[in-house]
Amino acid sequence: RELEAELQGLYAEYLGQVLPPGDEPLTGGEAARLRAFLDAVGLSDEAAAECHLDLGQQTSRSRMEQGDREGSISELRAFQKLVYVSEQVFGAKKSAFLTPW
Repeated sequence: RELEAELQGLYAEYLGQVLPPGDEPLTGGEAARLRAFLDAVGLSDEAAAECHLDLGQQTSRSRMEQGDREGSISELRAFQKLVYVSEQVFGAKKSAFLTPW
C-alpha cells in the first residue's frame, strides 16, 4: 500500500507535467505517454483515476477562486483537457466509471 501511494504521487506529478496548462493545445501524445507510464510502473487504473479526480478538483477549485474571466476560462479549458485525456487513457466505458466528473 505504501508503494502504491508513492507511485500515485509520482503519477500525479507526471500527469500535471504532461497536460499543457491553460490555453495551450494538446499535442496528441499525452494519453499514450500517461498510459506508458502507468504500464511501466504497474499502477492500477483505479489508483491513477484518483490522481485524475484530484487534479480535476484542484482545477475546479482554482476556477471558482479566479477573480477574472480570463483566468476562469483558462481553468475551464484545463479541466476540459483533463476530462478528454482521461477518457483516452482509460477508455470511454472505464473512464465513465472511474472518473465521474
